[in-house]
Amino acid sequence: MNFETWFSASHPKIPLRSAEAVLRLVAEGGTVPFIARYRKEQTGNLDEVAIQEVIDADEKWKEILAKQQLILEQVEKQQKLTPELREQVLSTFELERLEDIYLPYKQKRKTKATLAKEAGLEPLADWIWNCGHGTEQPQPGQTLELWAFTFRNEEKGFPDAAAAIEGAQDILIERLSEIAELRQLVRTTAFEKGGLITKKGPKPKPHSKYENYFDYSESVASLLKPENSHRYLAMRRGWIEEELSLSIGGKPEPDGGDSGYEAGLLQAFEAAALTVPDSPGAEVLRKAARLALKAHVQPRIDSEGHKALKAVADEIAIKVFADNVRKLLLAAPF
Repeated sequence: MNFETWFSASHPKIPLRSAEAVLRLVAEGGTVPFIARYRKEQTGNLDEVAIQEVIDADEKWKEILAKQQLILEQVEKQQKLTPELREQVLSTFELERLEDIYLPYKQKRKTKATLAKEAGLEPLADWIWNCGHGTEQPQPGQTLELWAFTFRNEEKGFPDAAAAIEGAQDILIERLSEIAELRQLVRTTAFEKGGLITKKGPKPKPHSKYENYFDYSESVASLLKPENSHRYLAMRRGWIEEELSLSIGGKPEPDGGDSGYEAGLLQAFEAAALTVPDSPGAEVLRKAARLALKAHVQPRIDSEGHKALKAVADEIAIKVFADNVRKLLLAAPF
């Protein structure tokens, strides 16, 4: 894919010819106000907002290409770059999804999973995983506890079978949380079906200006619309002031019932974690799936959601402020 194809798909309201003119004028040293005012015939009458959108898109495109190259170089250094992975990277043009692909190969700080690997527990995690997916069968009499006992490592902090199982579980949690398809599922679900849910926070004030949000929910998709973004800023202020608690999740149904938001995501994680429900480590895999979703992937996607909501709200707030200032400056002095 080239810039022209990507831009046309991601910014359908701006003609490609106009975008190309903007980038050419910027390369020649033109500023946004200058281009908007004096080069209308070249840009097709794009206003300052649209011109800035083109410039931002060009920067984002360059960032995407740089990210692709970084991933390929880093994975190649680890001698793990396959033709399939190269193709996957080069055909992905969303920064968040590129980050998902890169995550399993990224250098990590010390985590419970890395400590467990250093203690030699990855083969135990692999055995639990393989048995849970039917690619390996336990030997007669080979229980999880008996097999885990052979992996104990007191020197590394795993003195018994229970500790070894917990360490293997940490490895499995990390493995599940790094599956790009699962991360994208949570992301898509949050942005398309999720809601921003507000409740009374730890420090509510009497007659609070946020009282309307003490028990409120609105879809993320709705709050991403420019005309509704001011409500997100109000909720965010209440959150910062600790009068509100904020979370992204399933919006309650009109009849008060559960939307099935959490259950659907958990089902997808459990389906990825195991296909043999009575395997020796089935419960370990189920718990790993639950923790991968709730403790790792969801918090990350929630942060992405807040970042996207704030970006839209800030952009609209700045535009409104700029319009007000412009009107003030153009108003008659008397």
